[in-house]
Amino acid sequence: MRVYVGSGSDQGRIKGSNQDAVGVDLANGLFLVADGVGGNAGGDIASGIIVSVAKELVAAANSYEDRKNALVGAVREANARILKRALAENKKGMSSTVTAFLIGAGKYFVVQAGDSRAYLIRGNEIVQVTKDNSHVQQLVDRGIITPEEARHHEDRNVITRAVGLDPEMEIDTYEGEFRETDALLACSDGLWGEMTDKEMLDTVLNSEDGQQACNALIELANRNGGHDNISVILAQSSPTMRKVLPQKAKLRPGRLAPRAPVGKKVLVGGLVVVFLAVAALLLSRVFTPRRPVWVTFETTPETLGVTSARDGFSRAVHSGESIQLSLPITLVFQQAGYSDDTLVINEPGRKKYRIELRSPLARVNFRLPPDAVVRFKKSGVEAREVESLPFGAHPLRCERPGYVPCDTVLQVSSVGPLTFEPVLKASPSEAPAPKPVQEPPKALPSTPIVVIFPKDANNAGAKVILNDELQKGTVPVRVSLTRGKKYTAVLQLSDGRRSKPRVLGDVLTSSKTEVRYPSSAFDFR
Repeated sequence: MRVYVGSGSDQGRIKGSNQDAVGVDLANGLFLVADGVGGNAGGDIASGIIVSVAKELVAAANSYEDRKNALVGAVREANARILKRALAENKKGMSSTVTAFLIGAGKYFVVQAGDSRAYLIRGNEIVQVTKDNSHVQQLVDRGIITPEEARHHEDRNVITRAVGLDPEMEIDTYEGEFRETDALLACSDGLWGEMTDKEMLDTVLNSEDGQQACNALIELANRNGGHDNISVILAQSSPTMRKVLPQKAKLRPGRLAPRAPVGKKVLVGGLVVVFLAVAALLLSRVFTPRRPVWVTFETTPETLGVTSARDGFSRAVHSGESIQLSLPITLVFQQAGYSDDTLVINEPGRKKYRIELRSPLARVNFRLPPDAVVRFKKSGVEAREVESLPFGAHPLRCERPGYVPCDTVLQVSSVGPLTFEPVLKASPSEAPAPKPVQEPPKALPSTPIVVIFPKDANNAGAKVILNDELQKGTVPVRVSLTRGKKYTAVLQLSDGRRSKPRVLGDVLTSSKTEVRYPSSAFDFR
């Protein structure tokens, strides 16, 4: 079977150099992409070693089966050589991903380490052949996140396997049928991370040949951001994978098409043109194209939670970070201690958006007698239904049988927690309500209470100091404390900043089995 090949590698728009390498040995049916890891530690050296060793060993094999064994052996040999060179040159971390494939005997054979990928294109469908060796792929396999969430996850660039890191490195292999109309595509994450699989497929199916397809894919990846080096190889069984459009139906021999009068043909043709033009105009206004765009956020606070129901993800975004989303975009921003804010993006031209959450929320505890009713005068909402309030003055109406109704104002000026207990005077026209019988305080359980300091977007790497004693490890920290005893906690962030001391009141009075103190419970002012 003859194979037609296109390939390309590009630095991208962000990186200062190209650490990728591509290799083609058409005579032996070998094609590979290597994405160097390590930057200044020599990622370009590692990817170059993989390509040269693979070509050398595969070329020495005599049959397709021998070439398969040679390719696996080449990756292992490259792994040993990279480890040896990194040790000799003190370049810790020098390594590379690899996705390499052979075509022969009507089959394909793929070897894989890292998060470069191989795709099979058959007809109008594209299928990812390989599985990424990455942290987010492990989260997907365990059902913690979806594949779509993995594309936007903050750890999407963390790989769990690469050539040159582990002397006992495992290698994944894949094999399948390669038909007359198939194509195999290998690429680095700098390409597949900038586009959807459908965009990749459409680009290949609408190109004249493999080289034009590779050039167009690299151009699209750069247009969508070009955040990493971009490399791609396309091996196809025919000169072009362009879609063959159905021809117009032909008249059967011996039959004539009825001829319409010239005047009617002109009239009908004109009406059709007008109808199509109006329809196109209406559709262009009704439907917004779902094209991915990169949006860069300059946020206050520095980190906030972002939820996008349309793109199916919810995670923390750091100031200055870019996210690839599909138009139109509706984002909801949330932050502990702040109210929600919403941003709608419809136009693709803008790139940067400044988000500033200006409405801090204070946690409020309303301590009210069972027969008292306290409502917010503006909204009419009962105070018992509210757990937090924005900063400012909140007029309240307080009523209780046997007491004089009163109006008061709840002033919120700090994140809290804030406790509010209205003071009501007994009505002179009625006998004062009997004082409630004070029940003796219930004894606290004798078992310890578990206090948890969870890890969140704002306290990664933080340490906990309890009663001036530094706890072991960083958050999440879990300790068992004695009920009724006074404890003071200080949260020390990774940059050295410390919160104000916080008294753990739940340990003194709570009958719960455990209580949590997130970073939002501490004051760093």
